[in-house]
Amino acid sequence: MKLKRVLVLLLSASLLLTLFAGCGQPSGGGQTAEATTAAATTAAATTTAAATTAAAETKAEETKAAETTTAATTTAKAAETTTAATTAATEAAPELRTLTILAPLVRENTQHSLENRDEYPSWQLLSEEFAKRGIKLDFECVLTEQYEIVLNTRLASASDLPDMIHMQNHINDANAVRYGRSGLFLDFNEVFAEYDKEDVFMKFLRDNYPDIFGFISTPDGKMYWMPYLYKVQFINGDEYPGTAHMLSIRKDWMDAVGMEWDVIMSADKVYDALIAFRENDVNGSGVKDEILHNNKISSFGNGIAQAFGIPFDMQGPVGITERSPTVQCPWLCDGIYDYINYMKKLYQAGIIDMSQQASAVADNKVAMLHDYLAQTWFEEEVVGVDAEYAPFFMNRTEGDNDFIVIREGAKIGYGGKFVITKNAKDLGAVVDFFNYCTTLEYYMLINWGIEGKLYEYNPDGTIKALYNWPEASKNPNERNVAPEMFMAQAMPRFNRRGFTVDMLVNESIYETKTKAAQWVVDHHKTMWSQHNTNPLAMITDDETEVLERTLNVLDTYSKELLVDLILGNRSLDDLNKYIDEMKSIGLDDFLNVFQARHDRFLQFSK
Repeated sequence: MKLKRVLVLLLSASLLLTLFAGCGQPSGGGQTAEATTAAATTAAATTTAAATTAAAETKAEETKAAETTTAATTTAKAAETTTAATTAATEAAPELRTLTILAPLVRENTQHSLENRDEYPSWQLLSEEFAKRGIKLDFECVLTEQYEIVLNTRLASASDLPDMIHMQNHINDANAVRYGRSGLFLDFNEVFAEYDKEDVFMKFLRDNYPDIFGFISTPDGKMYWMPYLYKVQFINGDEYPGTAHMLSIRKDWMDAVGMEWDVIMSADKVYDALIAFRENDVNGSGVKDEILHNNKISSFGNGIAQAFGIPFDMQGPVGITERSPTVQCPWLCDGIYDYINYMKKLYQAGIIDMSQQASAVADNKVAMLHDYLAQTWFEEEVVGVDAEYAPFFMNRTEGDNDFIVIREGAKIGYGGKFVITKNAKDLGAVVDFFNYCTTLEYYMLINWGIEGKLYEYNPDGTIKALYNWPEASKNPNERNVAPEMFMAQAMPRFNRRGFTVDMLVNESIYETKTKAAQWVVDHHKTMWSQHNTNPLAMITDDETEVLERTLNVLDTYSKELLVDLILGNRSLDDLNKYIDEMKSIGLDDFLNVFQARHDRFLQFSK
């Protein structure tokens, strides 16, 4: 089995949370008041001793008196210096304001824990940085397996609350809004408008994560929590295009039947290739068993529908693309007839096999599949064959590049909920806390640790860890690690770093994957995109009621109808009648909910 390198386009959300990091070195300079006092006292004593010796050696009374006076003056000046240094040191250290945080105690490996944070040099440095800003953090830790119960109990009683809580995802959006409206959680907009006079935090969000206002703002503009925020970007400032979900076809089979692969291929060419595979028995099985993978015919999210201008159905029969501010219902798209007829043709030719086994890839039967652009695991899965799945986009007709690209990772990612409770007494300290959390210094320190000790920069601006994370995580005595290892999800984080452009498209043993990745890089600003992060504002109570009434029944109806039409169990000639039936179920109300949420998202994200 040959070693393959996956293109770095394929980045998961969990990797994004820990991929980047930041500096944060100890100040190093500056004596303590005690050290300054000792130094001044020693200087005074030395001066006095020198004066006494000089007086003993001098026989002139006038000279002796003068030197004694000089010594006294010097001693007095040293004492004044000592007093001034002590006063300055006292004034330089701001009075610490304690902030309490309720957080889950995650012990993934039982070796490192938030409870032991004071033993770690990286946390000691982070604590010093907060102290410079007059902040002392006090954590109330609850074991993860008990956290949801404790959290809900404390919130229900509305008492004994800390200043801030990280709720993870234990409280859904609707309940979090209800707690906010009851006064239990404070509105970030109001808090920072009053206490962040320099507009540090909100400016950071506007400059780096403008879409977050659309995602988490209530209809009346409140923001009752702040999530983790992360996005992928390049160090040189270029926009990250994200990865793409693409069709992939067996290039080795195309070579065998004398056909040429390309990044974009028409529906007819793909159909001809799939037929040729079966006619020429390219897998050598002796039967026509070359088929599509997984039979995703109950959903529009299969890469084929996008060739006909149909968006994938993200939550029931609705999709949103970048091309229009209007949400789309796949059943109402112009390409719906051509798409269903194309799928029927594949089914009638035996290319769609409803009885395929889970081992179809391993058994060397899968001719085409839909997955990440950069995947290589399917090649590894094929037994005994040097297979290559070459990624490509399908268009409706040759030369027509008006197809939808399903993208992932190009928009921001967010998760969890960090809230400010009604019990927060010092909101100025809360604001200072969050403002520091937006800095690159904080981000690098919490994710990577101490520069020069736990990480260093490469010449191209990327970061090199100076310790082995897996080994350190298993060593109960290791303390030279980044706070991320033991802080888990106790602190807010906002991504502040990117990576170099050459990490996006690196050389692969599969030239086809490199070429497809480069196409995405070159065209990501102009291609017709649909993102996996749905651009929807927070749902209201009334909208929730509509979806509870319509979503499941419409989703089921849509999936069953699509399968029946492709298999020929229902006539495509009656499509308008089926659409009318969906409207009687509540299709129009359903679509109006998503349109209203998308409109609010666009409004708040401006």
